[in-house]
Amino acid sequence: MDLIGETNPHWIRCIKPHPDKKPRMFYGREVMGQLESSGVLATVKLRKAGYPVRIPRALFCRNYRMCTSVVTKDEKEFIQHVLQMAQIRMPSLAQIGKTKVFLKAEGFKLLERLRDRHLLCTSLIIQRIARGYLTRRGVYDIFLLFHKVEIARKNLDKASKDMHLQEADLRHSYELEEDTSWKLIKELEAESRVYQETIETAERERRRKAIEDERRRVEEARRIEELRRRAAICIQRHVRGELVRIRLYRQLLEERRASLEYERELACGAERREARALDAQRITDEKSWTQWLSSMDYLRGKKRQEEQRLLEKKLQKTRIQIRELVRKEDRMRLNIEVEQTDAFFELFSQHQYISSHYMKVAAERRRRMEKLQLKTPVVLRPQSAGMKARANRSAAADARINRAITDFALSRARSYEEKRESQSLVSHQIVSHPTHRRKVPFLVTCKEIGFDSRNG
Repeated sequence: MDLIGETNPHWIRCIKPHPDKKPRMFYGREVMGQLESSGVLATVKLRKAGYPVRIPRALFCRNYRMCTSVVTKDEKEFIQHVLQMAQIRMPSLAQIGKTKVFLKAEGFKLLERLRDRHLLCTSLIIQRIARGYLTRRGVYDIFLLFHKVEIARKNLDKASKDMHLQEADLRHSYELEEDTSWKLIKELEAESRVYQETIETAERERRRKAIEDERRRVEEARRIEELRRRAAICIQRHVRGELVRIRLYRQLLEERRASLEYERELACGAERREARALDAQRITDEKSWTQWLSSMDYLRGKKRQEEQRLLEKKLQKTRIQIRELVRKEDRMRLNIEVEQTDAFFELFSQHQYISSHYMKVAAERRRRMEKLQLKTPVVLRPQSAGMKARANRSAAADARINRAITDFALSRARSYEEKRESQSLVSHQIVSHPTHRRKVPFLVTCKEIGFDSRNG
């Protein structure tokens, strides 16, 4: 019995359209008589006069709980409150039984309309909360990205400041080294003056010995003078540039060492040994100095490369994060637009199908009525005025139903278009905000546009 109570019974009545057994023939009076004798018309009248919609109390409370905010344990009081909100008159359109709620078709339509309104409001609230959450999440991601960029900028400024400080230290060390070089040059000039005096005295002594020795001393003096001039030029070039000064200073030292060795060889062996010792010391100092300079250049270049590599690595990570955010945003926007387009085309196709279906039904009914009027044989017996009135009333009721369904479908389509325009205006306002660079679409569901599979 429970299984039978859960099902919806259907009765089949077989009607003979005419007694001649020929195709495309239909006798209206005989069919009407068969319907009256089988009780179909009486059943339809009873269903129309009674309450065709019967909903259990528990199911009614569960389905229409969202229509009211009243909290009560009494089912009857809750049902009365819901019916009052739907503006359903109790005796004429609805009755409350012990286990079920009895409704007429008009009352059930009003109740479903109230439920659809509440569902629409609820869906709009949910969508508003979801859009707010998505917008806040996007703004939070943008602020987080700005914060990361600011931290990177601060780190870069700090690194540049450290680099400037190191550069100032290096410049100071270069100045100290330049001062020491100048001191060394002055000492060398003093030594050269001393050696010059010794050479001049030796030349005067040799000039007294012989004319040939005098000529040779003159030539040597001229050569030494040339060396002095070249040494002065090399010293000036050494002052103008750091690396150029070092190279010229080496050349000057080598030339001076060669000249001093030559002079010391002429003077005495002891002086030659001292000059060799001085030259060896200078060579070691130059090597240590050049090695230190090369090591400093290598360390400075290596540090610069390491800083450049770290900076490029940070920038690469930032670019990768930005590309990932852009890809996620594009993917979400594409999915939402596809769902929105699918929902719109599904609703449009269903609307076209309903309109074409009811137009076909209306055309078929008109065609049948015309055929019935044309093919009805003329009988001399008096016709029943009540049958004609009932047929006219049923045709008028069908026409009213068709017009109501068509108006309902058109109103749903117009409301959907208005909602699309308002939503596009809201999305345009959101996109025009300075913190948004891309369009933020949102989902349009069948519940939002008021579509229900039970009423088409």
